[in-house]
Amino acid sequence: MEPNPPLNVVVVSKSSRIVNISWFPGFDGNSAIQNYRVEISPDNAERLGDVCQGSLSDSSCIVTNTSASFGNLLPWTIYSFKVYARNEVGLSDGSSVVKATTEEEGAVWK
Repeated sequence: MEPNPPLNVVVVSKSSRIVNISWFPGFDGNSAIQNYRVEISPDNAERLGDVCQGSLSDSSCIVTNTSASFGNLLPWTIYSFKVYARNEVGLSDGSSVVKATTEEEGAVWK
């Protein structure tokens, strides 16, 4: 059977251009979790070149551990995150959505 959705997705830290999230695995469906897919979307629906530390495909990040880091984000923007678990049978339903607002970027003085 497919795994259960990941649990307790939280924002661990954030700055003006980086958000780090983590979660706990749900029940694995009696088959080892192969990876997690983290979907990210800005609430203003404008996508730029956000980058994660795993492999990036179609607005999601694939990681093998229970955390993900997203960089190259826009300052002062609300992002939504949803996490899925994958085992050899298939993909779980999505976790609860977690939102994070990146920090305002400070002024640059010369």
